[in-house]
Amino acid sequence: MNGNIGVNEKSFDYEVLAQLTNIFNRTFEQSYHDLNTEIKIPKELEESVFEQIIEHYCHHTKIYGVEVSGVCPYKFFAWNGYILAERIYTGSHKQSQILAIQALSSAIICMLEFLKKEGVKVEESFHKKALRMAITEIKSIKAKSDDVRYGLGMNGLYMMFRMASVCELLK
Repeated sequence: MNGNIGVNEKSFDYEVLAQLTNIFNRTFEQSYHDLNTEIKIPKELEESVFEQIIEHYCHHTKIYGVEVSGVCPYKFFAWNGYILAERIYTGSHKQSQILAIQALSSAIICMLEFLKKEGVKVEESFHKKALRMAITEIKSIKAKSDDVRYGLGMNGLYMMFRMASVCELLK
């Protein structure tokens, strides 16, 4: 890595990262297959997004003073979907908007699957609102709009699902 506090080469299980990448890519590609359209994330883009995720991990650990002891699937999926959406969203091209929404939707679907494995079910309105708020953030950033304060960034997206993961259910 690059020597940032809290992150070193041994902090990441690259096999787990590869598995999470494959889960995300399959989810993303399947969503298009369901629409009778074939799409693949270009390898160069995938690698660039992956590098940005690792870089964000480094900044995240330094800012919050935490040690990385493993890979958090919620961070990975939220950041992967958000970064990919932000990269492909241009605002002026309808197809880029659809791809950005699909990237965020795929991240949310992946996180919902992990929640399901943990025995947590979230109301549909919760994740639909998360999608709307994240795309609002990206649109606002791209348009350099003041509406950014109404959006949800990649750390907020992560925290929404991580919070659901660690909450104890009251019965």
